[in-house]
Amino acid sequence: MAIYTGFNILFWCGLRVGELLALEIKDIDFENETLNINKSYQRLNKEDVITEPKTPKSKKIIEMPSQLITVLKDYLKTLYKPKPSTRLIPHTKYIFEHTMKKYSKIAEVKKIRIHDLRHSHASLLIHLGVNPLLLQEDWDMKRLKQP
Repeated sequence: MAIYTGFNILFWCGLRVGELLALEIKDIDFENETLNINKSYQRLNKEDVITEPKTPKSKKIIEMPSQLITVLKDYLKTLYKPKPSTRLIPHTKYIFEHTMKKYSKIAEVKKIRIHDLRHSHASLLIHLGVNPLLLQEDWDMKRLKQP
């Protein structure tokens, strides 16, 4: 369920995989239907490292669509006594890459990179009428309405 939830967050919110993997339960605000992006996860020398996001603009508050809110609520019910500081998706980038490769092969479609889900999200926003120049200049999802 964690991988399914992670792929949903990547697509619906346009996060980098490091931003996804650094999310903690306290970063979810169901009342305001937002995610707080303020850190990034890396695996360095076999250790989990939480760092500042890639760029200053990477710190943002992202609006979540109702589909994602449902997925997150269902997923949180499966966790055993989570604390606010519990990492939401306790995996590494490798798990997502392996899963993408596995299911692309099963579906007999070309495998895409995990980062390509960020591009899919941008395409969704353009389809919904968001100005592409706004996306290029400022990836601030707080101002971009999602379905």
